[in-house]
Amino acid sequence: MNLINIDEFPEDKSKKETLLNYIENQNLNIEFQYKSDFKNTKVLREFIETSFLIFNVKSIWKSRFILISDEINNNAIEYGSLDNEINKLTLNIEKIEDWISINLEVVDTWNWKASKKSVDMYDLEEKKLENWFDNHTWIRWRWLFQIIYKIVDELYFKDSENWWLIVWVKKNLKKNIDLN
Repeated sequence: MNLINIDEFPEDKSKKETLLNYIENQNLNIEFQYKSDFKNTKVLREFIETSFLIFNVKSIWKSRFILISDEINNNAIEYGSLDNEINKLTLNIEKIEDWISINLEVVDTWNWKASKKSVDMYDLEEKKLENWFDNHTWIRWRWLFQIIYKIVDELYFKDSENWWLIVWVKKNLKKNIDLN
């Protein structure tokens, strides 16, 4: 897997050229490591946007995945890691015949007082599905589940030995429908 440390990536270096160098067999598998700081979400956003442009993914899906990455990354920063601890975001884009499979994973350090384990997230997910979606009337209040359930094919939570909470999403896009 290719690794980019966001905190050390030069501002003047081309994100597109960097990503193009990491594509193997029409697949991109890259891990971004970065300090738990909201300023890094902008750079992650730019890398995701550039990746989707390289793979000719429609603008609507690019925007949706930027929203998803923002939401799960911001949750990791706000609730999962202390300031300046190292989080990671893994992006895998794989071309399979007429499909493109997109996997996005964010891992925090589980050191903040509001951190949750995977079992906590599954309990929260169940409560939201049972009670919340049907009664949701707020316009501006977004939650992880509200955003992700309408966009991705799969969502899971896992505890890790080295990091802690892993939030993973997957979407399969059909070439003649979801791509340019």
